[in-house]
Amino acid sequence: MRDSPGAIKQRRRYSANHKSQTNARKRRWAKANPEKAKAQRKRYEIKIGIIGRRERDRRHNLALYGLSIEDFDQLLTKQRNRCALCGSEFAKTLMRKPSVDHDHSTGEVRGLLCGECNIWLSYYERRRDLLDETAAYLMGSHV
Repeated sequence: MRDSPGAIKQRRRYSANHKSQTNARKRRWAKANPEKAKAQRKRYEIKIGIIGRRERDRRHNLALYGLSIEDFDQLLTKQRNRCALCGSEFAKTLMRKPSVDHDHSTGEVRGLLCGECNIWLSYYERRRDLLDETAAYLMGSHV
């Protein structure tokens, strides 16, 4: 059942005149109902376009590898939210976000890597001949 236009106006007027009380009530509600608050925030952000594009892009990128959001979350859980190569914990920063690692010849997903390892591995796959030379250089046996 929807509120009448008069009731909506009255509630908005009250909120405008009692901001601190209204905000405190909303914070208490959000603290007591974290899942509902998260869903409400997400609906609002989608409505105003903040996360809609990012979420669509994420789903599209995962679909390129044949993964659903659930598959991706299962990989995260299986890897304990850590990079499969270096073991660092994933974060929201660009170089610490999980990237889907896949075999370029078969398309098979191997796991999730941090951004740094993903870049390193992609370079290594293109220049496998340099791995031994790089190791020798770092060990000090260069000319």
